[in-house]
Amino acid sequence: MDEVPPSIHTFSISASVPCKLVRWYVQLGDRVQKGRTLCTYVQQVDGGRWEEREQNVRSSVVGIVAELFQKEGAVVQPGTTVAKIEENCEHSVVVYDLCALCGKNLRKPPNTHGGTDRHPHSATVSMIHGIPELRISRKEAEVLGNKDKQRLLQSQKLALVVDLDQTLIHTSMDPNIESGLPDVHMFTLPGYSAHYHCRLRPHVHSFLKQVSQYYELHVFTMGTKSYAKCVTEIIDPGKRLFCDRIISRDECFDPTSKVLQLKSVFPCGDSMVAIIDDREDVWGGCPNLVHVKPYVFFAGTADINAPPTTQSTSRHEEEMRHLDPHRPLKRRFLSSGAAIAVKREHPVAVSVPIPHPPHMAISSRSFPVARSLGGTSEAKPEGAASGGKHVSFNDNNNNNNNDEDEGD
Repeated sequence: MDEVPPSIHTFSISASVPCKLVRWYVQLGDRVQKGRTLCTYVQQVDGGRWEEREQNVRSSVVGIVAELFQKEGAVVQPGTTVAKIEENCEHSVVVYDLCALCGKNLRKPPNTHGGTDRHPHSATVSMIHGIPELRISRKEAEVLGNKDKQRLLQSQKLALVVDLDQTLIHTSMDPNIESGLPDVHMFTLPGYSAHYHCRLRPHVHSFLKQVSQYYELHVFTMGTKSYAKCVTEIIDPGKRLFCDRIISRDECFDPTSKVLQLKSVFPCGDSMVAIIDDREDVWGGCPNLVHVKPYVFFAGTADINAPPTTQSTSRHEEEMRHLDPHRPLKRRFLSSGAAIAVKREHPVAVSVPIPHPPHMAISSRSFPVARSLGGTSEAKPEGAASGGKHVSFNDNNNNNNNDEDEGD
């Protein structure tokens, strides 16, 4: 971070008559925030009396008190300087190039090359879900991260980051899919006419309900924010599982990787974070990843929000570029003759560890992934304490996707 050069600000009593300084509320060397009361004073009225109502002199900057020129009880003439503050705001909380602490506009006028420069500041971490424009300093992020850590430990939980596409759901934009299919949810995004068909992975409700007892759930998807909200409303309409803990492509620093954003949301490290995703490439070899087999329900449709570096073409990206929605598509014809892209995926069992306190830290040794084409395999993490629990969801070959608690 570039060092922010200090500037000097002086403060005087704004009055047209003599005033008496009543009390100082700061001392030399104090760090003050914008709006902090520096001192109070009373004005002189007719007959040499002092009015009873006290008025304030407030700081308009964030900085350090450098000098106090008057003593308490001193009579001060109009325009007399009473204090000097050295502005040294680190601009550690910034929103849309405005410092949230001192209010300074950090965006400089356009330069000679037509670009826009910014004043140096320390706010480089975006750790608030869904608000990438709000950035804080690394120091502030570590303070908040430690508080989150303690909160999770007190509730005896860890954090679980889950992907959406082909992990919890499968979505297609194929216009040939019939409407009204059992357990297939259809929705549109604001401003677009394309219809999305979404199928939940079998038993996903019961899985999330069980695992939420031991993990604080976060969604991390390469889809847009509006897409993520629509899907999570289908999975969790009451916002009891994810709340607003949703990270989308709109907040990502890197369109091909999720690693940097994970470090921002969890600035104190990922030792208490587990990840469930069908893609390994976007995590860069992260040891906390539980890699699951991709869930495919609609034939001919891959991950519609795949990163741009992958070989598969993103149908969602094509719609955003306004390509012809009626181009030829691969079709699968059922025995009824209806043109519908539907396929059943092979079953897969995913096992997620539920650690018992005090074994709260997560390492790469703690993540068994049980894959089975026929059912659930009982995998156990190395070194796990006896009696440790695991929860899992299985993809079955039947057509029923309704959990017993799906209506919860």
